[in-house]
Amino acid sequence: MRRDKIEVDKLPIYWQFERAILGNFALTTSNERYMLREFVIEHNGIRDTPSYHFNQLIENVQFPKKLDNISQLAYPYKAIPCRLPHAIYLDIRSAFYTIASVFGLENVHREGRYFYAGVTQPHKLFAESKIMRALLVAGVRQKSTLQEWTHGEIRTRQFPNKNHAPNLSRSIFAFLHSVHSALSKYTVYVHTDGFIIPVWYLQRVSRWLDDRSIPYTIKGDGAAQIFGVGSYRIGEMHTKLYHTGYGQRENIRHEFSQWWLHQWDRCLEIRSKLP
Repeated sequence: MRRDKIEVDKLPIYWQFERAILGNFALTTSNERYMLREFVIEHNGIRDTPSYHFNQLIENVQFPKKLDNISQLAYPYKAIPCRLPHAIYLDIRSAFYTIASVFGLENVHREGRYFYAGVTQPHKLFAESKIMRALLVAGVRQKSTLQEWTHGEIRTRQFPNKNHAPNLSRSIFAFLHSVHSALSKYTVYVHTDGFIIPVWYLQRVSRWLDDRSIPYTIKGDGAAQIFGVGSYRIGEMHTKLYHTGYGQRENIRHEFSQWWLHQWDRCLEIRSKLP
C-alpha cells in the first residue's frame, strides 16, 4: 500500500489513530507515514528515514549469518575519575564506516583462526550521516523490533532481521576494542570511538594512529575532569549530566587485540591493490 509521506517537527500522538506503527524516525498509519523532519535524508531524489535508505542500500548484500564466536561484543568504554590541567579528546573519524570500508560488509571471521574480508564497501551516504553509520551496528542485529498501537494497546513485536550481520557488527566493535587496548596506557576515558588522553601523550598517540592509517579528529581540548562513563568535562565540551558518583569502570577487551590489528593492516594492503 502506498502511503502519503508527511514531514513533521514532532510525531503525532499515536492513540488518535486506530492503528499505528511507532519507530525512531517515523510513525506509520494506514494511510500516512509521518517522518521527523530533522532525521529525513534525501538520496537519489527520495526523501525518507535513515532506516528506509539503509534497507535500500544493503538489500543486495549477502551477509553471512553464521557466527562461530560465542557472543556479540558491547561497545568499549573506560573511565578513570581524575582531573587534568590539559587533555585532548580524540575521535576515530566516521569509525563504523571506516572500519566497515576496510573489512568489507560481508567479512567472515573466527578470532585467532581466520579472517576473510568482504567485497562490498558501504555507500558514501554512510560517511555523510552519523545515523546511517550507527545502523551498520544497530541495523544488523538478529531481531528487529517495532511497537504497534492496535486495539487500544501498545504491543512490542520482534521478528527476524533480514539484514542480520553478526560478523560485521562484531568486527567493528572488536577492532575498536583492539585500538583502545593498544592505547590503554595513555587513555583516561573511552567511549566507543572516542577517547581522552593527557596532552603530553598526544604526539605518541597520534603517531600510532597515523602509522596504522586510522583517521581521527580532535574534538575537545583543555582542562578536563572525568567523572565516569558518559560523564566528563573537557575545555568547553561536557556531557549533559555529570557528577562525582560514578567511579572507575572499564570493559576494554585485550584478548586478540594484536590479531585484529594485523587483520586491519592486511585488509588495508588488499584495498590499496584494488583498482
